[in-house]
Amino acid sequence: MRMMTSSRLQNWTSQILNGLSYLHAQHIVHTNLTGNNVLLNCADVDKCVLKIADLASITQLKGATAMPNEVFFGGTLSYMSPEMFMQYFLSETERQFVVGTKTDIWSFGCLCLEMMSGTAPQYEALVRNDELDIADSSGMPKIRAMRAIIGGAVPSFLRKCSLSIVEFVLDCLELNPDMRWVAKALLESRFYKVDANALKWDSNEESTNIPFEREEYLTGGNSGVQIHVGRLVVEDNEQKEIIIKTTPLPPQGEARERYIFASKRRALKILRLDHPHIVSYIDFRYSNSRVHPQCEVLMEYCTGGTLAAASRQQRPCPELFRKWCQQILLGIEYLHHWRIIHRDIKGENIFLSSPHRSTCVLKIGDLDDITVLSRERSEGQNVSFRGTDPFLSAEMYALHGLMNEYEKHRVGRKTDIWSYGCVVLQMWMGKSPAYTNERISDAGTLVAGTSQRIRPQLPDDLPVDIAVLVNSCVEVDPQRRLDATELLKCSFFANN
Repeated sequence: MRMMTSSRLQNWTSQILNGLSYLHAQHIVHTNLTGNNVLLNCADVDKCVLKIADLASITQLKGATAMPNEVFFGGTLSYMSPEMFMQYFLSETERQFVVGTKTDIWSFGCLCLEMMSGTAPQYEALVRNDELDIADSSGMPKIRAMRAIIGGAVPSFLRKCSLSIVEFVLDCLELNPDMRWVAKALLESRFYKVDANALKWDSNEESTNIPFEREEYLTGGNSGVQIHVGRLVVEDNEQKEIIIKTTPLPPQGEARERYIFASKRRALKILRLDHPHIVSYIDFRYSNSRVHPQCEVLMEYCTGGTLAAASRQQRPCPELFRKWCQQILLGIEYLHHWRIIHRDIKGENIFLSSPHRSTCVLKIGDLDDITVLSRERSEGQNVSFRGTDPFLSAEMYALHGLMNEYEKHRVGRKTDIWSYGCVVLQMWMGKSPAYTNERISDAGTLVAGTSQRIRPQLPDDLPVDIAVLVNSCVEVDPQRRLDATELLKCSFFANN
């Protein structure tokens, strides 16, 4: 659709959503929402009204919630939801989700991509630039592509879209239909509140693998992760210093596929983050070889090292201490604005842009295992354990080896706030915060479930205004913690 503009995209998608909202309020599932089934009532694209058509194949649900097998397999392959494909592939006992009104939301997300690209969606395979058509020349489904969608693949065109579009479409393309937004909620999303000029895409843009070279080995981990300094060849053969993080992939099979698809979904957001206090990510690359399958993450190189190392070396002066605290918090506020939970905020994951302490900028890194909230709320869904013991929030600490369902649903944005309070203490003391009521194993790790996490100990020489800031972060009940925006209004930052 060459005539599509960003303002028209907002207008037309809102009209379609209003139509879907009406149908779903009547407990009607369209099951075949595509560009061919949405009609314009006149030739004037700026004044026309869009109408959802082809209602002959609708399903009238018996109630507000669909029952198993109430909606039969059908629709256009390129726009089908994972739960609809499951009806094609799996027996009734194997199906994870029920087909209902959220099936139309998936199709709507695909329709958004069609409006921008002019073609039906294509899906990424395991290796970049290997796109999967949903149907061959005979119109029969390609099993590989359908299984990729069930496994969590997303349309490859999203790599060419701005962050606001990525967020909006991914809210429609959640694998679990319970996590997808309803039509009415999508109409109230920030996609319709941003300036249309912020909505960008390029259907002609070609994905490129810019060559890079590894140079110096920096560090590694027990899990096989290796970090190198390297050089990226950019325009006019100019070279840029970067960090290359290499992570081994799971063994061959379904586990690896799901890992890669989940990583690519996160990467769609990570690669478009643009904030002075967030490490910039350049690319995610996957090698699916049988011998050494791995994921290579290319990111900005911050030459000043970690905040943990800088704090051990010397406590920042009062002005610099306040400045650094504010910069970290601004980065967290930006992540939370985009519904991203870091889950491992600590001094070792915060970097100095240069070795010059007085002029450097602090940046939050280690973003390649973030959690993206499925809905606009403060608590997460399906949030797994992640973090480093001294920086774990009370609710994440409760998950340490226990995975209690109540605590799992308390993990969210405020989890990062607790960790931020611990980072403030780390900057002041030059070491990780301590707790008085926790039993440590011989291996130096927390013993799960031995005690309830309480506030970390505050050093005697901590100024009152910093103590107030930290205590606002480390409330045991996450609902009582201030969020990042509220913390930035604390008296501690008044003079900055």
